Amino acid sequence: SQGIDDNGDATAITITSAELVGIGTSSPNSKLTSQTATSSTSAFSFANQLNNSNGSNNSIVALGFHNRADVNADGVGGAIALSGGGNGGGSGNLIFCIKDTSDIANTVAPSDEKMRIDSSGNVGIGTASPSVLLDILNSGSGDATVKIKSTTAGDPTLQFDSAAANRNAVIKFLDQGSAVGGRIQYNHSGDRIDFQAGSSSGATMSILNGKVLIGSTSSSASVDFDDLVIGSTGGTSGLTILSSGSATAGIAFADPAESVAHSLLCHHADNSMRFNVHGNAERMRIDSSGNLGLGTSSPTAVGSYRVLELNGTAGGYLSFEANGNKNAAIYTGTGAMGFETFN
Repeated sequence: SQGIDDNGDATAITITSAELVGIGTSSPNSKLTSQTATSSTSAFSFANQLNNSNGSNNSIVALGFHNRADVNADGVGGAIALSGGGNGGGSGNLIFCIKDTSDIANTVAPSDEKMRIDSSGNVGIGTASPSVLLDILNSGSGDATVKIKSTTAGDPTLQFDSAAANRNAVIKFLDQGSAVGGRIQYNHSGDRIDFQAGSSSGATMSILNGKVLIGSTSSSASVDFDDLVIGSTGGTSGLTILSSGSATAGIAFADPAESVAHSLLCHHADNSMRFNVHGNAERMRIDSSGNLGLGTSSPTAVGSYRVLELNGTAGGYLSFEANGNKNAAIYTGTGAMGFETFN
């Protein structure tokens, strides 16, 4: 190898027979290896330094990347540059630039910036003026998408961690950069996650210890019926189940033995309300005229009267009670009708 000495007492630059250049090392392992040796952890010992002697606050010094066979041609495709921070004491920004594939023949320029780290530590992707720790902008017409992808051995994870106790973790959805159109917020002090949408100033829906609250962040309902609480004490509340004009809307009740043990159904096709119990078999129906049938799916209309029809295998039985004590009954059978009174 050949070397260039340092005042005749040490080799400063080494050029090997393989045309590898070493600065500060006699055994370079790449085209240019620059080496320094320091044990300091509080200050940099620079192996390489790039400088723009212009020194103005808007000056730029850059490291360019060229990927062409003709190194003398234009077409430096990428660069990492320090912009600003000159003699005037301005704050510098580290910018990353790359040419678009449609314009690779021309040399990369500051206008080709794709990402920057400003002097405050804010990172901007697609924006030259990041206002928060990570600011992402898609200036084109497509979606601005962030993907977190894992291998088959791991789960894609986004973590929110607060160093202080009882703080909130928040995802905000802004409307044109200003007003909050919605948010997802985890309240550590209440171990509750809140969802806000639209013009609501408070939580639209909350999840608390496996309970779902809509319109409220707390519940005074009985513990037997508080898995889903709708509304608040401040006004009228309601629940609507919507289906097509010929379909069925309903509420089902299940147990471990039956996926649907009981149900309350609204049949829009005939505008009837049906009550099903024990095996989801129909036991009562209110038809579109308001007639009530027990044990029958088609209570018989009688003129303009409202009908209560009892239908059993042996007939019908109507009992009258007071304070749990049976006082009288009316019953019917095949071709017969009876009355009973009880002391």
